[in-house]
Amino acid sequence: MSLDLAVLDSLKQSIPAADLPAIYRAFAADLARLSAEFSAHTAAGRDEAARCAAHALAGTAAGVGAKALEALARRTLQPGAPSVPADAAAAIAAETESVVAQLNALAGG
Repeated sequence: MSLDLAVLDSLKQSIPAADLPAIYRAFAADLARLSAEFSAHTAAGRDEAARCAAHALAGTAAGVGAKALEALARRTLQPGAPSVPADAAAAIAAETESVVAQLNALAGG
């Protein structure tokens, strides 16, 4: 599992159990949307917009303990980098797909 169990346990302690499936689905939807935005901006050469999407993606990933996804997104935020790394979109999309599947499984479907 690429989700940090300590973060998930913290969520479980702070959110009523009945609300967890909806929270997991919301995180999954947000991560999928942000990853798609990042990919679209990267493909169009809109580096600043891609970095904005990556920043939001990193924060959302951190909130659910998706550390590998967070690290991939943060890699694109390096100060002074002339452009978003070419391989970033594919790596982020693949990791997002894995995390979204895990969150949906936790949500019960």
